[in-house]
Amino acid sequence: MRGSTVDLAGMAPGRYTRPIGGDVELAPDGRLSMVGTDVLAGLAVDLAAVVAWVLAHTPLALAEVVAMATAVPAAVVAACGGWTPAPGLRVGARADLLVLADDGPVREVHRAGRRL
Repeated sequence: MRGSTVDLAGMAPGRYTRPIGGDVELAPDGRLSMVGTDVLAGLAVDLAAVVAWVLAHTPLALAEVVAMATAVPAAVVAACGGWTPAPGLRVGARADLLVLADDGPVREVHRAGRRL
């Protein structure tokens, strides 16, 4: 699970030029398509919105969905020789995280361990 083209999340519907993918059209529902086609170019939604959608439309629990959005992709990146994630949260460790309500919406944002 992942959000995609998050830099366009919250932007007005319309046409945009992306460094990768070129010209895309953003629909009101967040769907991105190649300009002038129905070819899917991604979604312009943030990961919290994806988590909330999965919680609302599947029987999965919050812990399962959060793992799908965090630990599973981190393990894939590590397995492919990319960045190696820290093993979970630890006291005193730097942390960027979101605190979610049980049904998915963001309740708090923390950057470098500080609440914003």
